[in-house]
Amino acid sequence: MLDKPAIKFLNDLGYNPVSYPYREFEPMDVLYRAKKKLARLGSVSYIIADTSEKKPKIERDRETPKISGHLTAKFNFSLGVSALDNLLSAIGVPGVGVKGLFKNAKSFTFEYKNVLLDSSEPLAIAKYLGNSVPDMKNKLIGHFDEKKEAYIVLEVLKSNSFSITSKDKNECNLDIDVANLQDIISVQPGITVKKTEDYTVSFKGKKYFNFAIMVMMMWVSPESQSFEMMIPGKPPGVGTKAMFSMEEKDAQNIFSPPLIQPGELLDISD
Repeated sequence: MLDKPAIKFLNDLGYNPVSYPYREFEPMDVLYRAKKKLARLGSVSYIIADTSEKKPKIERDRETPKISGHLTAKFNFSLGVSALDNLLSAIGVPGVGVKGLFKNAKSFTFEYKNVLLDSSEPLAIAKYLGNSVPDMKNKLIGHFDEKKEAYIVLEVLKSNSFSITSKDKNECNLDIDVANLQDIISVQPGITVKKTEDYTVSFKGKKYFNFAIMVMMMWVSPESQSFEMMIPGKPPGVGTKAMFSMEEKDAQNIFSPPLIQPGELLDISD
């Protein structure tokens, strides 16, 4: 969960943050848009009937110096407890009751740590789709045969750790009983809890959760029975096939990933 400044920070970098920590996103996943909600349909490879192109490589666990340490979010007590429960569940600690340990808290500040990136190159995806034939027999194809109905995931931001600083009504940092907290969380192996001198408590798990994605518009043309992709701001006439024949530096100059709901968290379901 992120607040407005954190959402704007990610939007400015081209990322769409999601409303709840998520573990299912992969580069080249297809998202279908129905009004303000999105549904993850699975990998684009499921709607390819034939291809002469090798599936693009997914680069995993890349470091993100521009993002790590910049994602903070401040919430009141009720939203903060809900956010803590969701984040603990995302790193592998579901259903623990930690609310009582923070009963004197007035507000919470969260920070995502150890932010990593999984990605596929836009040019490689465009080349892959440009040399692939869509499976027109797939019943879902008809749901994204126009622009702005579907998106393909290019990059996924993920984390397996976060910190929390809780403040009382006087805006002083609260000293949380970490020993008690560790006892509650110790039922799940692989989770570490630490506290700093300023009473900031950090959590780290084995599982990673996804919290933001970079996407590109994608649809299937019924007339040409081909995949189409659109880059906002690109010159007229630059389609999928033209895009993968460009020099990389030229493509980077025109690439501007779309923001699905600027200033908001995406509501996504399976």
